[in-house]
Amino acid sequence: MLNKKLPDAELKLMKNIWNSGYKTVISKDVADEMEEKYGWKQTTTLTLLLRLTKRGFLASQKIGKHTHYTILVKEKEYLKSETKKLFGGLNNNPLSELLSKLHDEENINSDKIEALGDWIKTWQDED
Repeated sequence: MLNKKLPDAELKLMKNIWNSGYKTVISKDVADEMEEKYGWKQTTTLTLLLRLTKRGFLASQKIGKHTHYTILVKEKEYLKSETKKLFGGLNNNPLSELLSKLHDEENINSDKIEALGDWIKTWQDED
């Protein structure tokens, strides 16, 4: 299981790379796109790409003037890992605490709880 929750900016960048449809992207193309979408400076994007490489989400290879980044961690793999962390463990389970708080404050009825259980079961079916 991945043990690396991504900070917001790095996650935003990875989502952009995952959604590109390519297994390998070029640093300049990614930097241009992030500048256009979010107004990020090229240095910001390059710094985040370097961090993602150090975290093991991307592999880098310098070819000519540009660095090529290959995806090592797929989006589904990352989301699955984060979901397992949310649902993992019986004690001090963040999900249990969340549901308990929702039940106390939002008056969740048994139908809603059953619907949530059915939804969670669909995740297990994907394994």
